[in-house]
Amino acid sequence: MIVVPGRFSPLHRGHETLLATARTLGEVHVLVLGEGSPDALPVLAQTLPGATLSRAPQIARLGPDTAAALSAHLRTHLPGTTRLFGSDPALKTSAEALGVAYTILDPEQLAMPADGDAIRADLVGHWSLLSPAAKAAHAKRLTLIGPESSGKSTIAAKLVAAYGGPLVP
Repeated sequence: MIVVPGRFSPLHRGHETLLATARTLGEVHVLVLGEGSPDALPVLAQTLPGATLSRAPQIARLGPDTAAALSAHLRTHLPGTTRLFGSDPALKTSAEALGVAYTILDPEQLAMPADGDAIRADLVGHWSLLSPAAKAAHAKRLTLIGPESSGKSTIAAKLVAAYGGPLVP
């Protein structure tokens, strides 16, 4: 079983590429780290039908300081792990501790410049990088109210052009 750990909050196009590539190698289990966003598991379930998903709330993020905790979690909860797959080089330490293979895909984010920390800091500015399911989970409804000929339709059309989504007149 290939385990792909990460926060996946919000799920973005870089994650989608990572997960699609991992699925070409075999059965994938997605391990959501940290307390994170409550919508992470439902968004992943919608995006990856058939994949197994779980959460490791005690591990806030990948890194050298969490390698032992990740290894212990996998030994206890996912003993069938044969490979760790992700974009963080810190996975190497956990994989070596478990004695499993690891694959690091695009660690410098050259092919897909999607940095989760930057996306979380400016969700609207990185809207185009979000997965469709994440967009739906984070979308806001906007109602424009005003008298006739005040520019509501013009503003609505510009908002749809800039951010996407439906326009309901």
